[in-house]
Amino acid sequence: MQENASFLPIPLNQAWHGRRETMQMLMKYAFKHPINALEIGVWFGLGSTQIWLDNLKPQSNLLLLDSWRPYASQSDLSNMQWDYKSSDNMSTDAFLSTFLNVKKFENEYRDRQISIQMTRGRSKDFLPFLRDDSFDFIYIDGDHRYADSKFDIIQAKRLIKKDFGIICGDDLELLPTNALIEIAKNNTDTDFVKEPQAFHPGVLLAVSEEFDHVNMVNGFWWVICKNGEFNTCSIEFEMQFMDNPMADVRLLEQDVNGYNIVMLDTIFLGVPISLGELNLRKKEDLARPGIIVKLSLQELKTEIARITA
Repeated sequence: MQENASFLPIPLNQAWHGRRETMQMLMKYAFKHPINALEIGVWFGLGSTQIWLDNLKPQSNLLLLDSWRPYASQSDLSNMQWDYKSSDNMSTDAFLSTFLNVKKFENEYRDRQISIQMTRGRSKDFLPFLRDDSFDFIYIDGDHRYADSKFDIIQAKRLIKKDFGIICGDDLELLPTNALIEIAKNNTDTDFVKEPQAFHPGVLLAVSEEFDHVNMVNGFWWVICKNGEFNTCSIEFEMQFMDNPMADVRLLEQDVNGYNIVMLDTIFLGVPISLGELNLRKKEDLARPGIIVKLSLQELKTEIARITA
């Protein structure tokens, strides 16, 4: 490694704006009751951890699992884009940051009675001791190299509740293609590659092998387990069958190519004017044919333009 190499800054919080809204919506709308949640890979406890804590229902349980120790391979250490050595040296700071953030949350939101457990250990040493069908929600953001990513997903499939549960994760920048899978197979011990496209090869390869298809928005991916089967039924679709009497409904724009654009809490709806007056807090009206549901305003407008072209 060059002594004076210039590296990109190490992110302490990877719940960037482009994926934060999707993560919040997934937790907020998928579960209407207390759940058991597992986060594999916590780092500083500033990103995804805070999203789950902010949106978990009262009396839920959250298990935080991280090794909080150096993990970079020789291939990673020779990477000239990220300073993996400095990242490894921050593992103790990351553990202390998570501990302090957890204590702060417990002190400020004691009335929500959310139980938080921090476990320091490698997933391959800890996860096999957990019981099958133990969790409603599992988030995977641990070691991104292939063997560890695949192990975490296999364990998550065993641990998730089979009647209904969600497995999700980070750092799937690109959906798998045959070409990307071949690149990934040649970089199984590498955290991140930049050429010919920037992505985490281990995550992509593991996801492609364990699931036929996944949903993905800005690198955040998820699948839903229903009755023992994993599918890509999106959370936007799931929302159409849920009553939400407290939802914040706002009309943003009228008559955009025959659609009214409405914001329902954190998602965007294209409602055909032809449907007349609706109560979008009721599942019967949300399920009306023709309503478009998207995670961003731009996505919604693009879809309306496509449909009405």
